[in-house]
Amino acid sequence: VVMTFWLANYLGAEEFGALNYAIAYATLFGFAGTLGFEQTVVRRLVENPDERDDIVGATLGSRLLGGLLMFLTLATVVYFADDDATTRLVVIVAGVATVFQSFETIDLYFQALVQSRYSVVAKNVAYASAFALRVGLIVAEAPTLAFAAAFAAEFGFMAIGWATAYQKRTGALLRLRFSRRWATRLFAESWPLLIANVAIVVYMNIDQIMLKHLADERAVGVYSAAVRFAQLWYFIPTALVNSAFPSVIQARKEDPALYRRRLSRLYSTLSWTAIAVAIPFTFLSDPLFATFFDDSYAGAGAALATHIWAGVFVFQGVARGAWLVAEGLQRYASIFTFAASAVNVGLNFYLIPEHGAVGAAIATVVSYGASVLVFPYLIPKTRPSSVQLVKSLFFK
Repeated sequence: VVMTFWLANYLGAEEFGALNYAIAYATLFGFAGTLGFEQTVVRRLVENPDERDDIVGATLGSRLLGGLLMFLTLATVVYFADDDATTRLVVIVAGVATVFQSFETIDLYFQALVQSRYSVVAKNVAYASAFALRVGLIVAEAPTLAFAAAFAAEFGFMAIGWATAYQKRTGALLRLRFSRRWATRLFAESWPLLIANVAIVVYMNIDQIMLKHLADERAVGVYSAAVRFAQLWYFIPTALVNSAFPSVIQARKEDPALYRRRLSRLYSTLSWTAIAVAIPFTFLSDPLFATFFDDSYAGAGAALATHIWAGVFVFQGVARGAWLVAEGLQRYASIFTFAASAVNVGLNFYLIPEHGAVGAAIATVVSYGASVLVFPYLIPKTRPSSVQLVKSLFFK
């Protein structure tokens, strides 16, 4: 939050937009470079402890190759998609992060051992280092390109931290070897997840890219500043669901009626927590930006007042996602995401030219609502969840 205030005001809306446009590109291509291995690798590491070096080596090697290919693809796409040489350079520098992301493989290793504290330490050191680097760049009055490099450097710090943690824990970093057998098996098991994950990342980042091409960089900066504050609360549903859902699952085994009641209570709690966050921001967003941001962010308050309502569907969607897993219906999540992505892109084409950042915010709210309530209602197996989520808005 502190860095968002500081960096957004230092750069101004146009340059802040250029930076977030680059980060959106890097996030989009970087996520594709991870190959969707996450859940599969953790499961395989747990099931095959004697082959952990081969599995980690195959995953790291595959992701390094995927990251390099995605970086080259990103550079090629932005070269033809953008006429401005400075913008191209900022995107390409930020895109170096796609290569460093491959080292997140080591985080999966620690997850499989239920020893995530090693990754937590590595991440926190990386975050602190990156924060200090950005502070130094602001004090030195560095250009936007330097902050794109800082974004890539943050992932570089994480890569160093993960590699160091792995070496200290296992002493086997230099013994890792690429296993073609495991690489082939992991990709064969993971490609459907890769497609679903890419759809999610497109869903989350396409707004900034489309704003740049359908409006301008200032619109990207205005929208990005609004989104940072709208998404600040998105840790809450994960925390609540992780805490409450085990008791919901237990009730499912023992008493169907109790299961439905607990699920409804969880839905109501999440829905009204999100509404409690959205209402004050609807009225205070303009004073917030007028007080803490310069005039280049005019319109960000309206974008935040709109985008904040997407949180209601995000909160509901986290609980609905857990319900899909409990019911063995998680395959439908990809269908909902793809459909919502199509709605989002279509509405962006229609709304951004006329309404700019506010149009992108409207597209986000509508597409999120469609993903959580409308599309699940159209499928008989997931319809009960949509009905319960609507009722949760009325304490039913």
